Amino acid sequence: MSENFNNDIDTKQSTNDNHDATTHKLFSDDIKERQKVQRRMAAVWPTLSLILHIIGFILLVIFTPLREIIIKEKKQESPSQLSRMSEEQLQDLAEEVEEARENEIAQYLEELQTILHNMEFMKNELLKDYDEMAQQESEQVKSEMEQLFEAVIEQQEVSLENQQESEAFIEDLADMQEQAATQEAVQQIANAVNKNEQSFKDAEQAQALAQNLLDVIAAKAEITGMEKTTKAAQTAFKTQQEVNALQAESKQLVWDLRKDNELINANYEEQKKEAEKFENEYKPNREKAEKTLEEKRQEKEKSAQELAQAEQQKQEAEKQRNEANQKSNNANNELNKARNERNQAENDARNKDNEAKKRQDELKASKDKTANAERELESAKKAEAEKQQKLDKANQELAQAEQQKQDAEKKSNDSKNALNDANNKLNEAKRSAENAKNELNRANEATKKSERELADAQKNQQKSEEQIAKAKANLENAKKSEAEKKQMLDKANQELAQAEKNKQEAEKNSNASKNALNDANNKQNNAKRAADQARQEHHNASERTKGRERELASEKKIGEQREKMLAEAQQKQAEAKQKFEEKKEQYTAAEQSQKAAQTSRNEAESNLRQKNDQLNSARQKDRNAQISLSNAERDLNHKKSQEERSKKYTEELQAKKKELEKAAAEKAKKLDEKDNKASEAQKALMEMVKDVAKLAASESAQPEPFADPTMESPELANTMLSRLPLSEAYEMAKELESQIAEKNRDIKATELAITQKMPLSQAIEITDVAKTIRPEFDKSLLSSEPSTEQEFLNKREEMTKVVREAENISAVAKSVMAEAEVMVFPDRYNSNYSKGGSMSREERLSRMYEFSDMANEIKEAGSEDSSQQAKDLSSMMAEADARMGSQNGQGTSQQFAQSSMHPASSNSQGNNTRGGSPYAKLGGRSSNAGSSKWIPTKVKAEDMTGVKGLSEKGVRGGTAEGMGVPALKRGMEGLVTGNFIGNSGVPAKWARISNWYIIGPFPNPNRVNLTRKFAPESKVDLDATYVGKDGQILKWEYNAYNLHGGAEIRPWSQDQYGIWYAYTEVFMEEEGDYWVAVGSDDRMDVWINDYKVWSSTNELKYWRINEGFRKVHLRKGRNTILTRIENGWYVISWSMFITLPEE
Repeated sequence: MSENFNNDIDTKQSTNDNHDATTHKLFSDDIKERQKVQRRMAAVWPTLSLILHIIGFILLVIFTPLREIIIKEKKQESPSQLSRMSEEQLQDLAEEVEEARENEIAQYLEELQTILHNMEFMKNELLKDYDEMAQQESEQVKSEMEQLFEAVIEQQEVSLENQQESEAFIEDLADMQEQAATQEAVQQIANAVNKNEQSFKDAEQAQALAQNLLDVIAAKAEITGMEKTTKAAQTAFKTQQEVNALQAESKQLVWDLRKDNELINANYEEQKKEAEKFENEYKPNREKAEKTLEEKRQEKEKSAQELAQAEQQKQEAEKQRNEANQKSNNANNELNKARNERNQAENDARNKDNEAKKRQDELKASKDKTANAERELESAKKAEAEKQQKLDKANQELAQAEQQKQDAEKKSNDSKNALNDANNKLNEAKRSAENAKNELNRANEATKKSERELADAQKNQQKSEEQIAKAKANLENAKKSEAEKKQMLDKANQELAQAEKNKQEAEKNSNASKNALNDANNKQNNAKRAADQARQEHHNASERTKGRERELASEKKIGEQREKMLAEAQQKQAEAKQKFEEKKEQYTAAEQSQKAAQTSRNEAESNLRQKNDQLNSARQKDRNAQISLSNAERDLNHKKSQEERSKKYTEELQAKKKELEKAAAEKAKKLDEKDNKASEAQKALMEMVKDVAKLAASESAQPEPFADPTMESPELANTMLSRLPLSEAYEMAKELESQIAEKNRDIKATELAITQKMPLSQAIEITDVAKTIRPEFDKSLLSSEPSTEQEFLNKREEMTKVVREAENISAVAKSVMAEAEVMVFPDRYNSNYSKGGSMSREERLSRMYEFSDMANEIKEAGSEDSSQQAKDLSSMMAEADARMGSQNGQGTSQQFAQSSMHPASSNSQGNNTRGGSPYAKLGGRSSNAGSSKWIPTKVKAEDMTGVKGLSEKGVRGGTAEGMGVPALKRGMEGLVTGNFIGNSGVPAKWARISNWYIIGPFPNPNRVNLTRKFAPESKVDLDATYVGKDGQILKWEYNAYNLHGGAEIRPWSQDQYGIWYAYTEVFMEEEGDYWVAVGSDDRMDVWINDYKVWSSTNELKYWRINEGFRKVHLRKGRNTILTRIENGWYVISWSMFITLPEE
């Protein structure tokens, strides 16, 4: 495809040997015929303008401060450079930057003008194909028209015949409806309606076929240029619609009439049922309730009398109980008083006994203590004498230990002095030995050095014998010095050994002296402790003796006091025993009186409880009687209200029956009028169709050519654009993009009209393409003159954004043109024409029809079928891919689609023209330059893919289990997510397609746009912006879903009556056939590699994970998936799973 861009615009004149040059005029010749001046400029201006722009830009960068701004994109500009500029310098710099940006955007405008010209050219080429198709149709339109008119008249006659059959029935129906007064008559009317129902269905079906045929006739007449026939056929088509509407109204009246009579019949049944209920249920129940109420009233009166009698008996019993309680309480008080006095006397006697015993024990203990004190006193005096003797001995031993310590201290001082002398001598010997060792080491080094010098001298033959002798002499002196140093070291070592020996002896003597001194100190300390201890013990013994003497005197005095206290306690003990005996007799008498009073009290309490039980029983009986009476009253009221409701309901049924009968009679009358009117209209229409047939037979087919033989370029594409201000240039770029989008719509509509053989005007009306919404920029900022560094930076940033957006516009336009080229230049991708051949117009038309049939076959096979949950489309898709590849000269249709994305990558050197007209070059830029994301270019499956006769092979379908589909349930284990399918991933049966680009909602009020194709179906442009439902600005949003949130996928919004699109890609390690599971809430369509493999029914439904299964053929590498999901009400969700390959 890229060869279409490989020629400069000034080389627009090339000739195809296979075409007549006179029938295809060159673009430059066309301009010359219309504008002589522009013809001259068209060949020179683009190249000259480009060269001048490049030279000017280079000079600006080299010789002006602009280089600082341009280089800023690679090398960060120091802010201090701008801050040091004056206001005038900043404005000059801004003008230079603005001029550079204007030059950049001018290049994109030139590219867009070229694309617009090419799009117009491709549109014109397709229009030629359309004209060719129309011409072919005109050659056989007469015979086809004749057959079509015959079919229309035949269907109209069938319709009229059925209408006539139903006329007599409708007349009888009106009479029957007016006279219907019994249930049997109403049932007869319903039976008659059911009997003639087929006549209405046959008439309706025939009218629908006639209407469709008239639409086909109008379309063929418009295509072939039969203007009069077109208008007449369109009039007949509208008239047929009106006749069909009359027939539909008649049919609806029949159905309404049948429904009314069914309601009347139901009314009869309901009245009969209600009358039976009244006589057999409501009236007997009411009479029974009245009798029950009278019985309950009598029971209530009797229970009231019994209750009054029981209350009087209870009052008498309470009075008796109270008197007995009073007597019992008095007796209890007397008994408690006597008991307290007796207990008090008993406690006093016991206390006096305990006190006397205690005094006896105390006197005995006092005598024992006195004897013990006397014995302890004698023992203390003896111990005191022994401690005195021990103290005298300890004082003698202490004096002796102090003398021994003084002798040991003197010997220790002498040993310390001898040890210090030995240490000093030892240190001096060590220093002498160390010095001798160092001297010996230096002598050794000198000897080694002399040996090396001697060896060097002997090796060097140029050295003299005198030098060798000198080296030997030095060596002898060094050895001699080394021997002397060694003798000194040996002597120093001997002195060191002797000093160490002397030190050891001194240390030994010092240690012995220290030990003797320590022993003397220990003995002195022990003697001191012994003397102190003996002194303390003697003092303690003396104090104990004095204490024993005091204790003995005290104990004797206490004994005398306790003898006196014992005598007093014994006297009180006798008095307490006598008082206890008196209180005991009083208590016995009070206890007998209390028992007699308690017996009387218990008898009164028992009598009261009995009377209270009788009262409670009487009260409960009275309450029950009252409840029964109330229930009987309510039941009677309920039964009366049932009777009233039944009477009222019967009256309502009778009134409703009259209304239904009246409405049915009016509908029957109206039906007769409608049917007569429909019959007359049908007869008139038949005459009209015959007249149109005669007109068609007499009118010649002269298709109006839509293609422009001179192929005039659009005015905007041919306008000479000088350097414009950025804001104006940006607006010009948007206008060019808008016109390119319109041309793209015309191209798609023309291609649709050709493949579907429909009028071009209808195809344009139903075709929708993307119109990107571009951002607006600050025009005041773009035209401002900056006076500060920040103002300059803001303006520069705004200018950069404008240029980048223009670049993106150009990139999208290139993608659009590349996609259109696939349809317009199919010979670029066919191996039969890749070396200079060209596909004829007849071949191109045949190719379009074939691909359309292929896509329709797969689309019809993929539609949802309740009887076939699973279908195998893999063989159809694989064969379609193979046919696509053979037609395109490519391996697969995917490669065919991808080739349209990269025009500059093709190596083909075939023709750069179609029909002899040149194609303009785009300056060598890649078609996807400036896009922030991959912009896929789709080849429409409905128009470009499919194989005739695929359905003849049959599509296998059935239940999921019967087709061998792996089980898939919500919440099952082993589900994974991802968009890359291969043998190296996580092993599982099913993988959920989890990463999607989503856009929506698009409007679908009351579901009127179920068949409308929105822009994403024509082209998936992930950078595009659209206007959606309620004026919302829509952009593609990327979302990655995981299974933690459930198997369903939901967009970020849940608008009711909206349509969303979701796009993704699946990468397969190997080509093969795979099961795909789909489910949605509500309706969903699925395209895989541009084949429509799934299409839901139009019913509103809930999401199911296993709603449908399709076995599809997936290619190795990238596979595209586009889904369209509708939300009717409440929520929207969908899911898509794919089986993983077996290990």
